[in-house]
Amino acid sequence: MATKVAGKTYFDIDGQLLEIKRQLRQPNGYPFDPLLLQRSLQAAIEGKFFDAFASAEPKAEVEKPKLLEFVTTIPVSAYEHFAAEKHLVVDTSKKAKVKIAWVSDNFKNLFGTKIERNVQATDVKLDRLLKSSLDRPIIDELGGLEKCSIALAHFYDALAWKQANDDLTWITGHVESDVDKATWAVIASWDADDGGWYVDADSVANPDGWSGGLQVVSR
Repeated sequence: MATKVAGKTYFDIDGQLLEIKRQLRQPNGYPFDPLLLQRSLQAAIEGKFFDAFASAEPKAEVEKPKLLEFVTTIPVSAYEHFAAEKHLVVDTSKKAKVKIAWVSDNFKNLFGTKIERNVQATDVKLDRLLKSSLDRPIIDELGGLEKCSIALAHFYDALAWKQANDDLTWITGHVESDVDKATWAVIASWDADDGGWYVDADSVANPDGWSGGLQVVSR
């Protein structure tokens, strides 16, 4: 719909056009980019306007949806000497504190000889992944590797707690390997047929990521 322009609005716009002409005629040249001026004027002719005032307003920060939902805290024991080759081995007997049905070769290569000394008793946090995600955003939400990494003994005790509470959902935790000094995602899932946990280790850079429902144990 056409709008009749008159009065002060007409004179203001006319004055702005005259100011543009004055700037173009300056002896030292136009102080801005003439090609941008040309494009802006053509856009204005076509009714494509840019609202400088709206663009200058600070945009409200959009809060990123959370990836993790807090589940509970788990008390973990102190260990003077925690050896992976003693605790994280295949054993589904009644006496096993953590029933383990299978351990991957990758886990054995990275953590099979890991020994932790003077592990302090503490509480670790258990969160649930709300939707599919790569590992890096999970680590970032937990505060980075330094804050979320746990001892292998803590992961072991988390499995024991889940088993005792009949919470047999899959779980991961970030643990440093003594072999390459890198942090890996140690993962365990329960196999009902074999009556124990399947334990594996995966790269935090795995492009496949994790599915929602995974539980994450961290400091």
